[in-house]
Amino acid sequence: MHRTGGQSADEESLPELQMKRVLARKILLLCLIAAVFVASMYRSQYSQNDVHFSNAAHDGNNAYHVNSNVTIPAALHHAAKNNSGIPKYTAHLAKEAIRPSSSWKCSAKKDGDLSSNYNHTIFAFVHIYKAGGTTLRQFFHAFAYACHKNWISLARCTGIAPSSIKSGGTWNPCRIEEAVDGWHRRKEQYTQPKRPNFVHPKLGPVLNNSLLEMVDIYGGHARIGTGDFITSSNVRYIIFFRDPIERYVSGHLYQNKVHKRHESLDQVVKKIKQKIANARENDNYMVTSSSYLLTPTQRVENEHLDVDKLMDTASPNMTHSSTSFAAAEARAKLIIQNMYRYNAIIGSTERMPESLNMLRHILLNEPDEDLMDEAEKVFEKFGATSQSNSSATTSDLKVGGVQANKSSKRDVSTSAVIAELAKDQQHMVLFEEYVRFERMITDFARTMHNLQYDAAMGNGRIS
Repeated sequence: MHRTGGQSADEESLPELQMKRVLARKILLLCLIAAVFVASMYRSQYSQNDVHFSNAAHDGNNAYHVNSNVTIPAALHHAAKNNSGIPKYTAHLAKEAIRPSSSWKCSAKKDGDLSSNYNHTIFAFVHIYKAGGTTLRQFFHAFAYACHKNWISLARCTGIAPSSIKSGGTWNPCRIEEAVDGWHRRKEQYTQPKRPNFVHPKLGPVLNNSLLEMVDIYGGHARIGTGDFITSSNVRYIIFFRDPIERYVSGHLYQNKVHKRHESLDQVVKKIKQKIANARENDNYMVTSSSYLLTPTQRVENEHLDVDKLMDTASPNMTHSSTSFAAAEARAKLIIQNMYRYNAIIGSTERMPESLNMLRHILLNEPDEDLMDEAEKVFEKFGATSQSNSSATTSDLKVGGVQANKSSKRDVSTSAVIAELAKDQQHMVLFEEYVRFERMITDFARTMHNLQYDAAMGNGRIS
């Protein structure tokens, strides 16, 4: 249209229109760059071989920094979609896991010297049910006393409320089962306190600050990630694993002992077969490690997990239509990712002497000469090889030392029950299917342990 007068209010000059088009192109380009960046960050967080170990890397003081708030919905849905969902553990990570901490010394502490305990390393032992935990609690009890360290054993801690550890308040519903005040050479044991919310008179409530100020090692049925909010400190997790079938059978026998049920070998075998058959008929899988190896925050989300939504996001190569299968597999993969993210120190009950040798490398760091002999005796008492025999072969390293909660009936022991069960091959196929995801977890743990042991002890690997 030919304009005879000035430009109307709704018309624009050509230069102004061109400038707006250029601006629109720039905004679109920035949006595309942002989208690519967000997508790359997501892939980095949950890719097969990079599960953000950078958050758990050593800093200059050999400290770990880990974000435990990886939520279950995103992580589980990702695990279901991922073809593998299992990170690759490397020799480099193993070397970092077994590095002794510069702030951890096996030495006598002067009276009243609490300030040196800040910015220190705290070791947290995660006691998985029927995986040698009672023996290991006894070990940490004895080692803390010998090494002039403070140890507390926790109970009823797997249901800990995330809010209680994030706020710095009392760890509910945890209670202290026993304590060793190695600084002042005192031991106090409260295995069966009369009050359910027992509070140790010296340590006070189980608080982040009390752990920071007065505890060097804590352990028990407490979850990985429980110590993530102990500020100004560095918590390193120690986890021992056991063959899942052995753990299941041992748990059955232990419950018989607790409830005073006197079952013969045949009765035990028959009952276990029936329980496994019922579990598989109902399409159930054993993933009891989730009671210990999902963080407190993940536990809460796990209780409200929408398995139907999980199935909707499952990858095309997951042809199994079972929601329980998908959920069990995804939880197992998330547990593995937690083990990787925290770069946990991994032990094995089947390799107890080897595992104790590795712990000696980590814990017995530059000890005072007058404490060395006593601390060494603790390791040897529980099955570690003598320092003078560090080149021991497999035949030398028998599973000896202190072993708690062993069955008093040899004919109804864990090994005897498994030997009897193994005679029924059809049943063992069912049993292996039932524990398949626990075995996935223990297989990854074995890989971590083997690489960590190699890093700690050199090439003298025990096969």
